[in-house]
Amino acid sequence: MGWLWYLGMLVPVIGLVQVGSQARADRYTYLPQIGLYILLTWTVIELTASWRSRRWVLGGGAMAVLAVLITCAHAQTAYWRDSESLWTRTLACTSDNSAAHNKLGNAFLKQGRLDDAMLQYQQALAISPDEETYDNLGYVSFQQGKLDEAVAQFQKALEINPNYSEAYYNLGNAFLRQGKMEEAIACYQMALKCNSDDARIYSNLGSAFRQQGRLAEAVAQFQKALQINPDYAEVHNNLGAVFAQQGRRDEAISQFQKTLATKPDYAEARFNLGNSLFQQGNVAEAIAQFQKALEIKPDYVAVQNNMAWVLATCPQASLRNGIEAVKLAERANQLTGGKNPVVLCTLAAAYAEAGRFQEAVATGQRALQLATLQSNTVLVESLQSQLKAYRAGIPSHSTGQAQ
Repeated sequence: MGWLWYLGMLVPVIGLVQVGSQARADRYTYLPQIGLYILLTWTVIELTASWRSRRWVLGGGAMAVLAVLITCAHAQTAYWRDSESLWTRTLACTSDNSAAHNKLGNAFLKQGRLDDAMLQYQQALAISPDEETYDNLGYVSFQQGKLDEAVAQFQKALEINPNYSEAYYNLGNAFLRQGKMEEAIACYQMALKCNSDDARIYSNLGSAFRQQGRLAEAVAQFQKALQINPDYAEVHNNLGAVFAQQGRRDEAISQFQKTLATKPDYAEARFNLGNSLFQQGNVAEAIAQFQKALEIKPDYVAVQNNMAWVLATCPQASLRNGIEAVKLAERANQLTGGKNPVVLCTLAAAYAEAGRFQEAVATGQRALQLATLQSNTVLVESLQSQLKAYRAGIPSHSTGQAQ
C-alpha cells in the first residue's frame, strides 16, 4: 500500500509532463512521502508486535520525533520570512546557483540596494549567461543613470533571446532617456511585436511620439494602452496633456479627472487640470487644484509659479491675493536659484500686485536680462510691456493663461 501510494503520487511530477522550468523540486515529494510513512508505520507495528510495552515505547518515540520535526520546521521556516533571507540561505546551501543569485539581486533591487543587486547579477552571469539577468543588470545601470552600460546589457539580453519583449522595452526606455527618439520608438515597436498586450509599451511609445511632436500618433498609442488598462492613471494624464496641446480643453479636463479618480494624490495631474481649468476661465477651481497639488508636493515649482501668476494677475479682484502670490513666487525663485526668467516674471507681477513696485521693476529687469540671453522673444516682449506698467505703478492684470 505504501509503495503504491508513493509511486502513484510521483507519476504527475516525474517529468512525463513538464510543469515548470525546474527539472525537480523537493516539494514534489511531499505528497508521495505519505506512502513511505504508511510503509514505515506498518513495518514498525509488525516488528514490535511482541513487545510488552510497545504502546509506551512507540508513543514516546513518536513524541520525540515530533519534537525534532517541530524544531527543524521552526528553523527552516525562518528562512522564508522574506526573499533576501530565502535566497541568501539558498546560496549558503548550494554552489554555482545562477538562479539564486538572480533572485537575490531582484530582492535587493526591490529594496533600492542597487549596488548589492548589481553584484548578485554579475555573479549570476559569471556562472551562466542568461537574458533575464542581463536585462536585470541593465535595469540597475539604468536606475543608476549609467545609460550606456544599460544599453549594452539590454543588447546582450537580446542577443541571447531576440524575442525578449521586456529587454526591448527597457532598451527603449534607455534610448528615450538619452533623447534618441527614433531608436526608442523602434525598440518599443519591436517590443509590441513580441508582446502586444503590455500597456506600458504603448504608453512609452506614445510619450516618444509626443516628444517628437507627433501628437495624433501619441493619442493613438495612449488610447491603445487604455484599452488594455482603463485605470492607467499616468496614461490618462499624458493623454490629457496631449489634448491640451491640441487645444481640446474639454477632453483634456476629462482625462485629468479620470486620472485623479484613480490616483487622487497625483500632483502633476492636479497641476495639469488647474492649467486647463484656468485656460477655460474657471479660475476659482484652477486655484483649488493648484492648492491641492501643493498639499501633495509642497515644493512643486511649476505649481508655485502658476498659482502665484494667477493670484497676481487674475482679472477677478476677489480672487487676487498679492501677499500669497509673493510668498509662492519667492519660494519658486529660491528653488530655481533666481535664474529662471519665467519665475522672475511671475515674482515681479506678484510684487506689483502687493504694491511693491520698486521691487517689481528690479525683478522684472533681471527677468528681462535672462530672457534676452536665452533669446526668449515672447517673454522679452511681455516683460517690456509689464515693466512700463510697473514703473507707472500699475499691476499686471490679464486674462492670459498661467505661465
